[in-house]
Amino acid sequence: MQVRQVVALKEQFPTVEEVTKSFFERTQHQMSEDEVELLKKSLNFRKEKAEDAKWGGNIFSQSEVLGVYLVALDNGDKKEDYFLTVVSNHPIQILTRTTGRTGYSCEQIDQPYWKGPFQDLAYLNPTVYFWQPDDDFLKTDSLDIEKVLVWLRKNNSFKGFKWSARLNTRWCVTNKKRFDVGIDPNIYPMEGMKPPIYLDYMVATWYIFESKGFLNYRVAETPYVYVGHSDSTRGGGTLHLPFMGLKNRLNWSATEEACYQTMEAVGMESSNKKQNKIIDLIPTEEEVVIDGYYRDEEEDEIVDKIMLRQRVTQMEMETLRELLKYTYRYDEVMVDSMDDDEVTDEFVKIYQL
Repeated sequence: MQVRQVVALKEQFPTVEEVTKSFFERTQHQMSEDEVELLKKSLNFRKEKAEDAKWGGNIFSQSEVLGVYLVALDNGDKKEDYFLTVVSNHPIQILTRTTGRTGYSCEQIDQPYWKGPFQDLAYLNPTVYFWQPDDDFLKTDSLDIEKVLVWLRKNNSFKGFKWSARLNTRWCVTNKKRFDVGIDPNIYPMEGMKPPIYLDYMVATWYIFESKGFLNYRVAETPYVYVGHSDSTRGGGTLHLPFMGLKNRLNWSATEEACYQTMEAVGMESSNKKQNKIIDLIPTEEEVVIDGYYRDEEEDEIVDKIMLRQRVTQMEMETLRELLKYTYRYDEVMVDSMDDDEVTDEFVKIYQL
């Protein structure tokens, strides 16, 4: 496998108006008021964190991994040997990674985990796109990667290639407490048998990120809850995401269980394990929550009202939001974007009402 960078990409900070216009043109979906409001908060959060050199999401711009890469398999002497790999965290690229494209995903904007892409654009997490040659690919007597590279740069476009698939990546923290990149185990769209080229896509992604100093770890996890759905876990919306690095990844579809076993072996405790009581267990009076505080009586009273379908006051609703942020460690920007029904729904899940 040969890999060449065609062009480096810089992070972009478009306006809400620019994103909504482009999103509609590509997907024919007109964002609702709630979706626009979440977009506004996400773009503001993105811009604010991009100025913080210590924010984990800045590893992508600092490492200069964002870019368009030309990949050639074998000798690169035939059209079928080539594909493009694009690593981008541009907001419109993130929001349209599934909505408006071939194949189903539960993160499409009209599906249950639609907020995931909004969080990724806020957190500066890239999506990796793959493009295959089409009928307009370079026609020449003999092909090699340098000829194709010159041709691509001269065209300054994706002419000669068609969109094929995508893969999600997110910044995380390794077992040695360093920022790194976690790569989802599955490439989409997933329809029927997995195309053999998907393995080449995954290997190219590993190669690109490894060449920038990433993935040289055993196991890692996001320090934040991901509100969308990732195939790195069976659940969705309330979990930290575990990832296997290249040091310990025996195959390209490392499982959640394998990640947890590796964490245990290296002395790393998963935040999901710490928080099991708020994900899939019923809290008891004896349980101590994060930071050593006991679940207080006010929370019990509000949850009782939810269980009995009684009206929750606005002050009580604000208390629930504070609990999600500071007791249950939900991401603050995402809690702020939830409406009242979504907040109560989270407590229904936590308490299994």
